[in-house]
Amino acid sequence: MVSKSHRRLDLRKANLAAVQDVPSTPPLGSSKLDSSLKRHTALIKKLKTSLHSAPSAEFIKEIKGLTIMKYMEEVVSAVVEGTGKCRKEGEVQGAVEVMSAMHQRFPTLFTPPLTANFLSLLAPSKASASAAPEQREKEDTARVSRQRVLLRIFAELELVGLVMTPTGPTKNEGENTFQIIKELLTADKEALLLSIPVATAFAKQLGNLFLPSSADNPPLVDDADNSLGDEDIIPVPMKEKFKKLFTQYYDALSRRAVKENLFMKETDRRNHEAYIRSGQIFEDRAQNYETLAKSFEKLWAGVTSLSEVLGTSVPELPSLPSTTITSTISFGGSTGGPTEGEGVGSIWADEEERKFYEDIVDLKGEVPGSVLVSTQQPQTSNAPAKLTSVPEPIKAEEAEDDDDAPPTLKEDPEEALPPAPAAQLQAILARLPECTSRATIDKAAVDFAFLNSKPARKRLTRFLASVSRNRTDLLPYYARLTATLSKYMPDIGSGLIAALEDEFRYLQRKKSVNLAETRAKNTRYLAELTKFKITPNHLILFCIKSCVDDLTGPNVDNLCNLLEGSGRFLLKSEATGEKTASLLEVMKRKKAAQNFTHQQITMLENAYYQCDPPDRVVIPPKERTPMELFLRHLFFNVLTKKTIDSVIKTLRKMHWEDPKIFQLLVSHFTKVWKAKFSNIHLFAILLHDLSKFHPDFHVVVVDQVLENLKIGMEVNNFKYNQQRIATIKYIGEMYNYRVIDSKVVLDVLWTLTMFGHPGNRPSPEDPSLRDAADDFFRVRLTCTLLDTCGSCFDRGQLRKKLDHFLIFFQMYILAKQTPPMDVGFMINDTFDSLRPKMTMMKTYEEASNAVDNMVAANQAAVESHEPAEEELDDDASDGEVDIASDPMELASDSESSDEAEEDPDAHEAERDESEDEDEMEIGRNTSYGPTVEDEEEFERELAKMMIDTSDSRKAANEKRTALADVALPVWKKKEKIRDEELDDEEDGLQHMKFTVLTKKGNKNQTRTLQVPVDSAIAVHTRSKQEQVRAEQQQLKKLVLEFEEREEAQEKKSLQESMAKRGIRIKYGEPA
Repeated sequence: MVSKSHRRLDLRKANLAAVQDVPSTPPLGSSKLDSSLKRHTALIKKLKTSLHSAPSAEFIKEIKGLTIMKYMEEVVSAVVEGTGKCRKEGEVQGAVEVMSAMHQRFPTLFTPPLTANFLSLLAPSKASASAAPEQREKEDTARVSRQRVLLRIFAELELVGLVMTPTGPTKNEGENTFQIIKELLTADKEALLLSIPVATAFAKQLGNLFLPSSADNPPLVDDADNSLGDEDIIPVPMKEKFKKLFTQYYDALSRRAVKENLFMKETDRRNHEAYIRSGQIFEDRAQNYETLAKSFEKLWAGVTSLSEVLGTSVPELPSLPSTTITSTISFGGSTGGPTEGEGVGSIWADEEERKFYEDIVDLKGEVPGSVLVSTQQPQTSNAPAKLTSVPEPIKAEEAEDDDDAPPTLKEDPEEALPPAPAAQLQAILARLPECTSRATIDKAAVDFAFLNSKPARKRLTRFLASVSRNRTDLLPYYARLTATLSKYMPDIGSGLIAALEDEFRYLQRKKSVNLAETRAKNTRYLAELTKFKITPNHLILFCIKSCVDDLTGPNVDNLCNLLEGSGRFLLKSEATGEKTASLLEVMKRKKAAQNFTHQQITMLENAYYQCDPPDRVVIPPKERTPMELFLRHLFFNVLTKKTIDSVIKTLRKMHWEDPKIFQLLVSHFTKVWKAKFSNIHLFAILLHDLSKFHPDFHVVVVDQVLENLKIGMEVNNFKYNQQRIATIKYIGEMYNYRVIDSKVVLDVLWTLTMFGHPGNRPSPEDPSLRDAADDFFRVRLTCTLLDTCGSCFDRGQLRKKLDHFLIFFQMYILAKQTPPMDVGFMINDTFDSLRPKMTMMKTYEEASNAVDNMVAANQAAVESHEPAEEELDDDASDGEVDIASDPMELASDSESSDEAEEDPDAHEAERDESEDEDEMEIGRNTSYGPTVEDEEEFERELAKMMIDTSDSRKAANEKRTALADVALPVWKKKEKIRDEELDDEEDGLQHMKFTVLTKKGNKNQTRTLQVPVDSAIAVHTRSKQEQVRAEQQQLKKLVLEFEEREEAQEKKSLQESMAKRGIRIKYGEPA
C-alpha cells in the first residue's frame, strides 16, 4: 500500500507535468467521450453532495468518460461546495485525488477558477455591523468553521501543485497559503479570538509540513510515514516565515490573555468591594463578569493549544497584589485553575494536605553546604513541563511476551560504602518503615543528607522502589522523603521514577496475571510523587491515557487509583488541566458505552468526583434568638452538679407566661440527647424542682418524652438510636428523682417488649415488621432503663412486678436470633445487678411455659381471692402496716444511701404496694357498698376523732376555769362503747339520766340524777344529740361514696392496663 507521503509526491509530479505538457489541440479520442446533459448534470450534483462520502475512484472514472468542457464553471462551483463538507483525513485526500484528476485533464480551464474560488472564500470578512450581536457571533462562527476546512484543503492543493493563478503556477511553494493565513490572523487585531480555531487546526494538522521541525517539537501526527520526503516540499525559508508568523500571533494572544486576565480580576475585585458596601452584586455587573470569563476561557484554551504545537511555555498570569479573588475561572470544563486555598475549586482539599505536599524542609538550612554541593543541580521540576520525549505506547508484541521478569534496580558491586557509613545508612533504612509522620520523615531526610554519596543515593533509591505492596500507607511519606532530597539530589527522584515507569509498563503487559496489590502500589506511588511534582506531567498523563484507552480488567482499578491519588491535582493545575479534563470526558463516555459491573461503575464515579467534586451549596447556620442562645449556654455549658442550684434559680426567673419561652424550655427538656450523656440526670433534677412551681410544665415534658419514645419504636430508624438511648436514660432518671411513678416505668418496660408484636406476645414463628428478629436495639433500651432505675424495684409488690417482667423479658430475648456479643454482655450485667440468683432460661419454649404459668397463677389469684377479715381492735388495725412502708425504716434507708438518685421513693412504694394489694383482691363476692366491717371501722375512727376533739376542748377550758387542778373522772371503755345503746333505751322512758361531778375533800365523786324529759335541759341535750348524729351520718355517707368512686376508677384503670398486656379481668357480681 502506497503511503500518504508517497501518494502526495506522485500527485505533485503528475500535476506539475500536466501544466508543462498542455496540448494545443484536443487529444485524440476526445470525440468518443460522452457529452450528454444527463450524465454531466448527475456528475455536478454528485460533486456537490457526495464528494466527501463517495469513493474517489468513481469520480475519476466518470471524469475520464465525459467531455466536461462545456460545463466547467458549474463543475468548479460544485467541487468547491463539495470540499467544504470534508472533515476527516480520508475525505480530504479523496477530494484532492478528484481535483488532481480534473487538473490533469484541464490544467488551464479548471485550476485557475478553482484557485480563485478558494481565495475568495478564504478572504477575511466581517459580519454586518447592523446585525444583532447574537447574529454576528453566529455568522462569524460559521465563517471560521468553513474557512478552517477550506484552508486545510487549499494547503493540500498547494502541496500537490494544484494552486495556479491566471499568470501561471507560483514559484515559491507555500506562498499562497502563507498570504491567506497572514490575512486571516492579522486582518483585524481586535478580533484575534476569532482566528484561534483556524490557526490551531492548521498547526496541528499540517504543522509537520509547514513548520520547521526540532528536537523539542516532534511531529504531533499519528502517521510516522510523514517523515519520508513530503516535508521537503515547502522550503526551509518559507517554513521559517510560517514559524515567525505563528510565534507573533501567539505572543499577541498571550499579551491579550494577560491583559484580559488582569481586567477580569480587577472587575472581580470591584464586584467584591461593591458586595461588601451594598450587600449585593447588581445584575449588569454579574453579567459583564460572566461575559469576560467566557471570553477569557476561549482565549486561554487557544493559548494553551498553540503553546503545545509551537513547543513554548504557557505565559504566567499575574495576580493582583493584596486582592482577594472571590471566584475562580474554569479551564477546560470544570477545572478551577491553580488555586492554592481550600475548597472545591482548589488543588488541595484542606490546609493540612497543602502543608504536607508543599511545606518541604530545605536541607540547605539543616546540613552544611559542603554536603550538598557535589550533587546540587538547577531545579527544573517545578517549571512548566515540556514533552521532550513522548512515551512510547505499549506494543502488542511486547504484551504477548510473558517470559520477561519484573524490572528491578540492580546494585553496582564496584560502588560500595565504607563500613561505618554503611551501618549508619542501614540504621536509617531500618527506621523508615516506622516513619509515619511529617516530623519523623523529615528527620530521616536530614539524617540521610549527612551520608550523601553516590552509592548511598543508589541504595536509597532501590529501597524506596522496593517498598512492600502491603505497606501502601508509607507511600505519601516516602514520596515526601524523595521530594525533600530531590531538590539537591535529583538522581534519587529520576531513578525512582524510572523504576516505577518500567514497573508500570511491565504490569501493563501482564494484564492476565493477578497482581492487584502490586498494581495498586505502583499507581498510588506515581500519584503521590505527582503531587510533589517529581513525576513528569507527560508520564502521569501517559499512564492515565493508557488506562483510559484500554479501560478493561485491571486498568479500571489502575485508573481509579491514579485519579483518586492525583486527579484533582492534575485537573486544577494549569499545565495539565485541559488534558486531564479531556481524559475524564473520554472516561465518562466509555463508562456509559461499555458494560461494567456495578462495583466498577461505583469505583469510576467515585474517582471522577474525587477529581472534580460537585459544587455544594453552603448550609447557612441556623438563626437563633438571644433567648435561645442563652438557654443553650445555660444547659450545655453552665449546667453541672455544682451549678445546678444557680441554674434552677435562673430558670425560675424566666418569663413563664410567654408561650415562646415556655416552648423553648419544653424543647430543651425533651431533647436531652443534645446535652452530654452524663448530664441527663441533671435535667431530671431540674424537672423535679420546677414541677413544684409549674406543674403544667412537668406534665407537658413527661408526655412529650413518652411520645418521643413511642415514635422511635414506630419509625425504628437507626439514625435516631442515640436519641432513643438518651430518652430511655432520661425516663429512668425521672423515676429516680420522683418526677414519674413506678407505673410509668413498668408501662414503658412492657411496651418495649410487646409493641408491634402480634397479640402482644413475641414469637420466633410470627416475626414483627417493626421489631425484626435480628434487631436488638429494644433490648439495649430495656437494659439501659433497668440499669438506671431497676435497683429501686427491690421490695414488696414492686419486686414481684419486676420479677414477672424479667420472665417475660427472657422470652422476648429468646424469640430473637442469637444476640451479638456486646448485647449478650449487657443482658448478663443487667440480670446480675438486679436478680443475681434468678435462673436464666435457655430456650424459647421454656420461657414461654414460664410466662404461661405466671399468667395462669395471676389469673387464678384474681378469680379466687376474697377480702381478708380485719380485726376490730384499734391496736391490731394500726399494726397491719407493711415493713416497706414504715417511715422509720424509710428514713434509715435514705440516710444509708450513698447517692440521691439511687434512693427509691419510699412513700411512692408504700402507695404502690397498697394499690397493688387492692387491685389483686378482686373476687366474685366483692361488694361495691360498705360492709359491716367497714362501718365498724368507720365508727371506731370517728369515736377516736371525737375523743381527740373533746380532749382539746377540755384542755382549752382548763386554762379559763378555776378548776384546772381538779382531776377528771376515769371513763371506762365499756361505758363508752354502750353509750349509744343507753340513749336508745331512754327514748321510751320519762326521765333522762345526768351524771353530776362533786368533790368531797380531795376525792371526786359522781352522782346520777333523773331529769324529766320535758325539762329545758333534757330537751336541749336531746336536740344536740340528734344534731350530732345527723352530722355523723352525713359525713359517713360522703366518705363511703368517695371510696366507692375511687374503687370503681381503680378497677377500670386496672382492666385497661391489663388488657394492653393481653390479660382480661372479669369481676364477680357484688354480694
